[in-house]
Amino acid sequence: MTEDNVIDLRQQIVDLFKKEEMLAFFDFALRVGANETATGLCKISRPKSGKSQAQYYSMLFMIDTSTEEIRMDVGRHMGSVDWEGLVNEIPGIESVMSMRGVDLGPTVYFQETDVYVKKGTDITPRYIVGDVYPAVVKAAGLRAGELVLWEDLPAKNKTIESKVAAAGQPGRSPLKGIRELLVRMVS
Repeated sequence: MTEDNVIDLRQQIVDLFKKEEMLAFFDFALRVGANETATGLCKISRPKSGKSQAQYYSMLFMIDTSTEEIRMDVGRHMGSVDWEGLVNEIPGIESVMSMRGVDLGPTVYFQETDVYVKKGTDITPRYIVGDVYPAVVKAAGLRAGELVLWEDLPAKNKTIESKVAAAGQPGRSPLKGIRELLVRMVS
């Protein structure tokens, strides 16, 4: 891969955060392979006002994968999740579209799942806590940590774009830096 083709993971995440309104996030562990566990974050967001005509929320799964084998196992697991089954589990869903994992190299697996809701469905914190979070954790077979609502964070912690850009360090998982940043934000 030439230098022109290198993807700046932190910049991609910063750009994503600029386009979306963060609603909540949670960390999780996922059993893969015979004896391996992969850890990750799920960010739940929706388009910022005026950015989209459609009413939906998006779940971005970012999973640390230390080896190619673990990345393949994670991809198989996440690819086998019945995302369409969420229509029967979460009220107000019109359709679900899951984009298979994005290959950004062997250290992080990304998968985005967009959930389009019926007109009149309010995507509120109560909806996320009571309906979305438990159904997603169950459907994906995750051992999930605490759900953190973005609106519950102090305002000083919500300037995430610059913090995400500074979260990584050379030679270290970018996701680990982002996870540590989010943990510090809720502490």
